[in-house]
Amino acid sequence: MKYNNYIGHIAVVCWMLLFVSSCSGEWSESSIGNLNPGDVALQWIPANMAIHRVNTRGTDPKTAAEQQINNIHVFVFDKDGNYLTAQGNDAFQGYRYQEGNSTMVFNRDMFNQSTQDPSQAKVFVLANMPKTTFTDGNNDGRPDEIDNMSALQSFVFNLPVFSATLPEDGLPMAAWNDVDLSPNPEGSTSVRVHTMQLKSLMARIDLNFTLEPAQTSGSKLYPSLRFDRIGVGNFPSGGTVAPQLEDENVKETDDKKQGMELKSADIEGVSDFTGHYIREGEPQMLTLYMFEHARLAKELSEAFPETGNYPANISEADKQRYKNWLAKEDAAYIELEGIYTNHNNYMYKVTYRLYPGADAIDDFTIKNNCQYKNNITVSGITVNNQGSEALLDTRVNIDTQANPYFIEMLREREHDAHFCVTPMDIYIFEGGSVTVEIEDPDNNKWIRMEPIYRDAQSAGDGKRDYFTVDLLDDLDKESDSKSYTVSYPQGYSGTYEERVYFYIDENVPQEGITINGDDVPAREAKLRITYTRPEGEEGTQEYSREIPIQQAGMKAVYFTKFSEGQYNRGRQKYYFYIENYEEYLEHYDGKDQYDDVQEGLSWGLELVKTGLGAETYFSDYMSWGWKNTMQIMDMYRLSTYYRGHEQKLGEKPNSAAEYCYNKNKRDNNGTVVEARWYLPTISELEYALEKYYGVYDVFQDKWYWSSNPGASGYQGDFGENTQYARATRIKYDPFDDEANSDGYVHYPSNPDWPYSPDDNADRLGGHANRNKAFRIRAAYIYKVPSDGGSVVESY
Repeated sequence: MKYNNYIGHIAVVCWMLLFVSSCSGEWSESSIGNLNPGDVALQWIPANMAIHRVNTRGTDPKTAAEQQINNIHVFVFDKDGNYLTAQGNDAFQGYRYQEGNSTMVFNRDMFNQSTQDPSQAKVFVLANMPKTTFTDGNNDGRPDEIDNMSALQSFVFNLPVFSATLPEDGLPMAAWNDVDLSPNPEGSTSVRVHTMQLKSLMARIDLNFTLEPAQTSGSKLYPSLRFDRIGVGNFPSGGTVAPQLEDENVKETDDKKQGMELKSADIEGVSDFTGHYIREGEPQMLTLYMFEHARLAKELSEAFPETGNYPANISEADKQRYKNWLAKEDAAYIELEGIYTNHNNYMYKVTYRLYPGADAIDDFTIKNNCQYKNNITVSGITVNNQGSEALLDTRVNIDTQANPYFIEMLREREHDAHFCVTPMDIYIFEGGSVTVEIEDPDNNKWIRMEPIYRDAQSAGDGKRDYFTVDLLDDLDKESDSKSYTVSYPQGYSGTYEERVYFYIDENVPQEGITINGDDVPAREAKLRITYTRPEGEEGTQEYSREIPIQQAGMKAVYFTKFSEGQYNRGRQKYYFYIENYEEYLEHYDGKDQYDDVQEGLSWGLELVKTGLGAETYFSDYMSWGWKNTMQIMDMYRLSTYYRGHEQKLGEKPNSAAEYCYNKNKRDNNGTVVEARWYLPTISELEYALEKYYGVYDVFQDKWYWSSNPGASGYQGDFGENTQYARATRIKYDPFDDEANSDGYVHYPSNPDWPYSPDDNADRLGGHANRNKAFRIRAAYIYKVPSDGGSVVESY
């Protein structure tokens, strides 16, 4: 099966780029010593690349190498743009070249006999451009190429040797300003000093790479990224003395008409970057230089001929993934080739193509004397990490010769303890077959696989509707549930794709395996992936690798609040368990309609009376979480406004209770048999948050929904308030006056506060609006106390 019709290659790395650009060009006067009366001293200093766009933090100071002045060309013109010459003095005819000097001194008496007006002289300084940039075949002391000021401003120069690193002769720079070179009044002893700031004729492009992998290995060595080759394409070989791109009127330029060639070349001299590993916590930086260059982006209709626009529902941040599609053929780009080693220690040869500009979406303009900061976060190899096929990163290619196939599997090491349905996408680029096997299946009966179920219209539609109680037993009888081979179809061309679903049983307390009260340990199975080359192809015919599949266990909580102490209501003590992850914080499946990311979910059932209101203090109102959750779900079934059927695996839950409830297995009709997964009560939550406060960062100072609705009056005297539900939040601060004996501060979560619906209705805490999105932590009950009722659904 092939669903991804437009993939000619697999684009695989998720990036986030922050582009910052800046430029500057002011000058000021200063003073230097050792000047004679009548002297005019010119000095030039390299200017920093200052702020160019709003909402930036400015640029970094220039390095010593970027500030180095190795030589200067000085041109002096009169107000009409003609060379300003010294009468009767052959030493200066409007131009001078010298090496290794940041100053030049003119005596104004040299212009005493001049017929030109030296009071409005226009001085141009070019730095770090070789002497051979200009020729003097006429031996008149002036460059043959420059007849006047206009010719200088439009003069096109090229580097002697093309480079995208700092040129051998230094960073080319230029400055120009009006200078008064008129003679001193008779008897005057004044001197004049002009300081001119040299602007870079090149832009600085910084690539700052950091690795924040979505999948981790437990090893510091991988995931990792290593670049072995850096190349550039369509970089101008030179530039003009005066900028062609005005700040307020950027236009597309034709560099070839300007006399500059567009170069494509591998870049030498970046050994401090190439060959070095980028790992989590170990960033790497690359700096390149480029002359000004601009290309307009393609029209959206040209970049997206099928739709004429970006994919639907795409965020501004995700548009950067399509910048390559908007690039014209001769837009400047940077290409980085290397090896990405994933969390399973499997290496992919990849090539990254980045188009610099003032933003990461559709700007292809590079101006001189500007710094472009590209802060790039690599999250790992994935096709669907950001939620849908429409978010493929077009900037990255897998080398299909070195990697004839690609495997993508979500959450290999982050399966939670509830049942999980995990897709694996298998891409074969140019032939052969891929076999996926569960190693030692008899001792790993908790995991089985199935190729796309039924005649699915899309990969995301391929999973079963429900995870049934006997699903794994049924799958075990199928021949392809332990081993399955994907073969490239004969006569097919392009990238062939198939999907396999893995069904993973819940990892919960079990009689004889886990003693009640102990944490449930994690478990692991291994998949063996074997690629077989096409018949007749030379080289090793088969090679294999392993992928570990890990499933988290559960954390035990011993609940005693209503069994002892001041809140003793004679209830039985019991253990319940909490999950390890909050999966709504991550993308689910990019080819599934359930592809959203949120910081939590609402409580739901706004303005619906659940019947869980407080009749007596700490009694029915503070019921057991599994009973509350079952009753809340009964209300969902009765309310056609919310849902009139059982939620399928591919559907997004409507509420906090439903999120937890949907972790329960079902019968073949989609009915939950036992509701052991539930949304905990306010008190159960408080116990869990305190015990594992130091284990889970998200427990620290975050609001969490409970399964308790809000009350209308003091101790629930007026029943349930249908606009509110209870949430809790804690922090550890033993020095706070409100802290309990264990040092924890509980934010107000009283059932009766505020006392009426119109009293500060937006207040957070125990009486929060049901439509607010708070975090959720699902709980599980194994041994139900006899006074806690049953987990069996009653409907």
